[in-house]
Amino acid sequence: MGNLLAGLIVAGAAGTAQASYIQYGAGMQTVLSGQVQNGGLYLQSASTWDNTTPIAGVNAPHAPTSATFLAPACDSVVTARLVMTVWGGTNAYTCGLGVTFNGTSVANLNMGATTDANPTFQGSQANVYGVGSGLWTVSVPVPTNLVKTDGSANSVLVSIDDPTMQFDGRVNQISLASVYQKASLNNSFHYMLAEGSGDIYKSQTGAPKSRTVSLGSADTSRLVSASLSALYTYGDYGQNDRLYFNGVKLGSDDVANHQNNYTALNYVPDLISFDVAGSLAASNAVRFSVDSADGIPGTLETSLRPTWAALAVTQSVPEPGSLALLALGGVALLARRRRA
Repeated sequence: MGNLLAGLIVAGAAGTAQASYIQYGAGMQTVLSGQVQNGGLYLQSASTWDNTTPIAGVNAPHAPTSATFLAPACDSVVTARLVMTVWGGTNAYTCGLGVTFNGTSVANLNMGATTDANPTFQGSQANVYGVGSGLWTVSVPVPTNLVKTDGSANSVLVSIDDPTMQFDGRVNQISLASVYQKASLNNSFHYMLAEGSGDIYKSQTGAPKSRTVSLGSADTSRLVSASLSALYTYGDYGQNDRLYFNGVKLGSDDVANHQNNYTALNYVPDLISFDVAGSLAASNAVRFSVDSADGIPGTLETSLRPTWAALAVTQSVPEPGSLALLALGGVALLARRRRA
């Protein structure tokens, strides 16, 4: 997948995650947004699920999970963020979770259990979102100096530490988002990234059937392109769901549609992207739905878990001497100061 998405400059490091446990998920919020000159988005997901049930005390939960990402060659990286989904077995168990990026530790977290209810949706730190099924979404900022700019592979390693051997520890997916700059792009690039546990359910008492996520404002002048990307932890082929952007339906009635007969894996992430230039507005929102009230035909997804939503807007560079160009120059100067 090509240029797509976004983030702020963050001072990533190992530390304590901000976490929350909510029975049906904490929903999603925009955590990163910004505008840069000559920018692009790399967004990619790696399927890492293991169908084999761990045997406590023998082959799990301590086997590390790895993934590699070939981010494009570029002049510099503005921001980078990892997201992963981790299966705990139940919502009662805890674990230590370590994440390394190109051999450097970027997170060393203690997580799990239903009593963890700290603040969430912090774009500058690691966040953990848990739900009643025992599934945890973990997002981690990556220091920009660790991301390779020569086009070679970036490696991620996720390890689980649980001396009690109770926490399952299998990782469903690992995904990387990075915003980069390359002079040859010659554009003005605006990005917004929402994350969280956006779980929706067809028919479960007290659970949401749809979620609307505000992505923020966008400048529609000098528009070249606009893309909306969505990452689902899982989605089943033949079980319908819909995705809307500013009220406009995107794609088919079965947006998240992994076919496990092709991959032989029970759970595989769905990463999709749509051209939304025609429906871009000053204020933008995405809605995920398995609500029969939307008129979705056929068999609905029993449950669905959106994890990321990203809006990437590319504009042409303003004409020399224009007020828009002067404003954009201020954004670039601020970005350089933050990197310094």
